[in-house]
Amino acid sequence: MLKAVAILVLYAALVLVMGALAFASAPEGANKITALIFPGLIAAVSLACVVMSLFINKKRSVGMIGIHLGIVFPLLVAIAVGHRGYKVHQDSVQYKEAVELWEQRVQEGTVNTPEARERFFEEGNYPEYDKAYLRTALFAISAISLITFVAMIAARPKPPARKPAPEAPAESA
Repeated sequence: MLKAVAILVLYAALVLVMGALAFASAPEGANKITALIFPGLIAAVSLACVVMSLFINKKRSVGMIGIHLGIVFPLLVAIAVGHRGYKVHQDSVQYKEAVELWEQRVQEGTVNTPEARERFFEEGNYPEYDKAYLRTALFAISAISLITFVAMIAARPKPPARKPAPEAPAESA
C-alpha cells in the first residue's frame, strides 16, 4: 500500500514540476497560467486518490475506489495529454512554416513591420507564437503518467480480505 501512495505522491510532484517548467519557459503572449492550473488539477486528483486509498481499513469501499482510480487515472491522463501534445506539436510545426514563409516575403520586399507580421499571421490563421515549450511539457507529463500507470499496476496493493458475513442462526426444528 505504501508503494502505491509513494508512487502517486511522486507522480503529483513531477507533474507540478513539469507545469512550473512550462510556465517558466512560456513565451510572451502565451497563456502561462494554464501551465500551472492543469498540472495542479492532475496533482490534486492524484493526492485525493492517495487520501481515499488510506481509508482502506476503515471504509473499504472508499479505499478501493481510491486505489483503482489511482491506477486508472494516470493512464487516462497519459492518453489525453499525449493527444493534446500531438495537437500542440502540429501548431509548432505550422508556426515554424509560417515564420519561414514570412521571412521569404520580407526578403522579396514585403514591408517588415510588427503590424504587417501580425496581419500576415492572422490572415493565414497561423499560431502567433511557437508552442514547442508546451509540447515538451505535455509529452513529459504524458510519459510520466504512462510510467506511473505501469508502476501502479506493478505495485498495486492487495486489499485486506473481506470480513465474512455473519452466519444466520440455525433454526431449531
